[in-house]
Amino acid sequence: STFEQVDRTLILLHGGPLILNRSGAPITLTDAGERISFDGEEAVDAQIAATTVQALNLMTRRGQVRSTVRVIHGKPALILRAGSGGYPPGPSKLNSMNPL
Repeated sequence: STFEQVDRTLILLHGGPLILNRSGAPITLTDAGERISFDGEEAVDAQIAATTVQALNLMTRRGQVRSTVRVIHGKPALILRAGSGGYPPGPSKLNSMNPL
């Protein structure tokens, strides 16, 4: 699928492998924490091998929001920070995720 004016980062959380076909060149994510970033305009489709896969697809509006991803192995958590120009404005938020 494609998303105009969106930057995407896909992170493999659990399972795999996850095969992403982009511009005719497949990329395989096999280990938890592996990630790939790409423009939302790029046509990408995914193939899942014979196992269950859990992934995080971070999508941000280009020119309005920037994102960075840091993978920390241990207790799963998702930390969202809003700063100047961010939406919604305000303090950092911590949302616990269910263990994998």
